Amino acid sequence: MAMKLTSHPLSSATYDVIALIYRKSQIFEDYQRCLDDVRDDTLLTQLLIQMRHDDERHLGSLKAHLGRLLHAEGGSSSLL
Repeated sequence: MAMKLTSHPLSSATYDVIALIYRKSQIFEDYQRCLDDVRDDTLLTQLLIQMRHDDERHLGSLKAHLGRLLHAEGGSSSLL
């Protein structure tokens, strides 16, 4: 019995969330580089730390939604 493969195993929404998670994850290297560069500027350091925390929170929300989407599509979200 052959398995039927679909041409699009992920929905557009799931793919978009994965892409956003990937892009959002890349910013953390930039934050660290910038924090190293501005360590003498307390106000800018505080702003960058606040922005990094916001992005961490947003990334967590995206991961939760990805888990929901994968579960709804019959996949596994155990890797999240």
